[in-house]
Amino acid sequence: FIVFMSILLALAGGEIFARFFLTVSPLSGFEQTKGISHVPVPYTMSAARPTPDLSINHPDYVNQLGYYDKLPKTPKPMREYRIFILGGSAVASGTTTGPPLPFLVQQLFQASGYDNVKVFNWGAVSSLSIQDLIRLHLEVLEFNPDLVIFYGGGNDIGGVDPRAGYPHRFIFYESNPLWQKNINDYP
Repeated sequence: FIVFMSILLALAGGEIFARFFLTVSPLSGFEQTKGISHVPVPYTMSAARPTPDLSINHPDYVNQLGYYDKLPKTPKPMREYRIFILGGSAVASGTTTGPPLPFLVQQLFQASGYDNVKVFNWGAVSSLSIQDLIRLHLEVLEFNPDLVIFYGGGNDIGGVDPRAGYPHRFIFYESNPLWQKNINDYP
């Protein structure tokens, strides 16, 4: 009985100490859900935080809609051929060994003398195909694309949230006690 009560008191004391004296910080590596580098967006969960104070030529430039590219001109200039590439991080920010895919495609068109072709980077880190479809409907179509390329699928297969149709990592955002500043706020 004494051993049981000692264990119970130790656990209760540890719980009380943790609730009142320890601060829980969010997990690292989940910038999209912490709101540090991303902002909430209806239907697609989040977008990169816009950086309007940076120059348009800055490599970390993010436009008002949360994409790593300039916004297309409206109305669409005559003879301009617009290609929008949607997808995950390979589209949005490239790989560890190379630049974003839309940048490479734009370089190929320019090297071939097609200066009227404009390639737009509409990628979002951790994006699922359903989120890209929503982006197409809500954002891309208003800029009169001539061609839309969906480059993705990896996040659909390897997503952390096991529920179909939920954004990548949404389960962490939705019900992770580590996001709570106060553990008593967790349901």
